[in-house]
Amino acid sequence: KREELFAGKLGLDYQRGGATWKEFDAAYMDHCRKHKAPRTVRNFDGRAMALAVERFGGRPPASITGADVAAWETDLLTRFNPTTARMWLRCLRTSLRWGKAHGFVRDVPAFHLPRVDPTGRALSDHEVKALVSELPPTARQPVIFALYTGVRRGELLALTWDRVRKSASV
Repeated sequence: KREELFAGKLGLDYQRGGATWKEFDAAYMDHCRKHKAPRTVRNFDGRAMALAVERFGGRPPASITGADVAAWETDLLTRFNPTTARMWLRCLRTSLRWGKAHGFVRDVPAFHLPRVDPTGRALSDHEVKALVSELPPTARQPVIFALYTGVRRGELLALTWDRVRKSASV
């Protein structure tokens, strides 16, 4: 087949199609550690692969079908909100696409990603004032900063004065 010819030209071994999920997980996570930021690997790829091991651990990645992914999606939606379930499914899809490029799977099953609600709306000035008035005084400035900049909670909590450029007049 065309994939086998292509694999032969690249020196890929399509015998990996029989690899266990553990072998696939180790190879993919090694790739992630080499090519992605440590926080991304820890917070996204590592967690997604741990959830996938929980679901598919005893099977080779090449045996995962669209029906398996759909069943996992249903399970994820009972445990997580749609945005989080979508994130884990996207991580699985990315890993299987990597697996296809590296001979672990022949085809990536079709994925249906759950619909998510739009991100929402900005608070009105009246709502901001009402929210801030209910906060303890020590939390008011950080919350106002977060509301008007869109900074995430982790980014806000990680801010230190040595990371602020005073010369930028911001």
